[in-house]
Amino acid sequence: MTIKNVCTCPDPPGGSIRCEPHQAAYCRVLNGVADSGCIDPPDTAGMTSEEVKNRLNNWALEFVTGISRRTDDPVGPMDEQMLASGVYHDALGREIRFRLPWDVATGKPISVATVTVTSRA
Repeated sequence: MTIKNVCTCPDPPGGSIRCEPHQAAYCRVLNGVADSGCIDPPDTAGMTSEEVKNRLNNWALEFVTGISRRTDDPVGPMDEQMLASGVYHDALGREIRFRLPWDVATGKPISVATVTVTSRA
């Protein structure tokens, strides 16, 4: 039995989304309405372990922050710290909570990940 990646939406409105283990599951609450889905990470075939780590972390930074990044942009210690923390506050005051389907430090898969976006009260 494969463990699904589950993201639970905050109350209200509640609910959850179930994704495949390798996907980022997300649920964000905008104006009291849950918006949820599953996102596949980018292809990393043929890359070195360092390239995989950098590509995945840049993808995550773009997904979490909404700020466009190239796949080879440098990922600094503050970026890695934010990704490892699982929390980001965007310019609109929303708190974005997440866990990624890979380890930030190594770029290697982990078993289950969730991404949750909620508005700050």
